[in-house]
Amino acid sequence: MMGGLPEDLREIEIWNRFQCRTPQEQQLVQARTAPLPHAMPGSVFVAAIGNLWQRGSWAKVMDMVEYTNAQGFQCVFQEVTPDRVNFPQGNINAMRDIGIRMGRDAGLEYIAVVDNDALPEPDTLIKMTHYQAAPAVVSPVI
Repeated sequence: MMGGLPEDLREIEIWNRFQCRTPQEQQLVQARTAPLPHAMPGSVFVAAIGNLWQRGSWAKVMDMVEYTNAQGFQCVFQEVTPDRVNFPQGNINAMRDIGIRMGRDAGLEYIAVVDNDALPEPDTLIKMTHYQAAPAVVSPVI
């Protein structure tokens, strides 16, 4: 290939047509410049939803997040509180939607929505990442 890649990725297609001498070079450039399906592959977003944390739940969720980070994943934790919802009693479905949207907008690969009364095991997120489509993870509740 001749020259370097252009700074503006919108010019890649034009550059590709004129700079690549063989179809193999063209495939190589396309593979190097294709966007990743996620902004942060190998990442997990944990959205905790609910009105009040039950005794022991916060510590178990934090243990899960720390364990996931220790296994080499980028794990991000965010509480979705009722004040983000326009209902005084805190609409759980709206909080779930907000949590999923936050994870999607951040470009994270996996999204886990955890209720504030769940008691997940530390390796729950690691197990979840083995599936292409996330299963419904059932966790013991207080």
